[in-house]
Amino acid sequence: MDEHEEAARILGRALSLLVVLSLVAVAVAAVMAVLPAPFWPWVGSWLIPWAQTPGFAGAAALVGGLAAVGAAWIAYRGARRQAIETRRKTDRDAAAARKQETWKRAQWAFDLMHSGDSLSREIALTTLTALVEDGELTDEADGRLIARVATISVSNWAADAQDSPDEEE
Repeated sequence: MDEHEEAARILGRALSLLVVLSLVAVAVAAVMAVLPAPFWPWVGSWLIPWAQTPGFAGAAALVGGLAAVGAAWIAYRGARRQAIETRRKTDRDAAAARKQETWKRAQWAFDLMHSGDSLSREIALTTLTALVEDGELTDEADGRLIARVATISVSNWAADAQDSPDEEE
């Protein structure tokens, strides 16, 4: 059992006790509200002195403390959910930024590929190959797309080289 589960178990018990004590207080208040007038002096004869004892103060402090623990638990859960959602959003934003950067690099390489000289084409092809092979920068679908476009471009170079042998000399 990790620390979060242990804390949840302890706080769950504290909240259960708080609920029970709250129900008892509501029941006592309901009984007092429905008591006919002749019973009020009798209730006052023991309730007022008991409310002035250290036992009542201890019970009131316990209920107040449990209420504070409950409020802290609710705040903790809200902050934890917010932190998780913020982390997910940050991860999504980082992934989108990586993908955007990958496509900027791919666009640069494709532009370089069509510049005409063989060294630029080789640099572009090396860049595209690196983008496809790097799993962090390119997901599988983008990698297949880049690889397919690069393959078509290489095929076109070969066809162009056969059509005009004077260009490479």
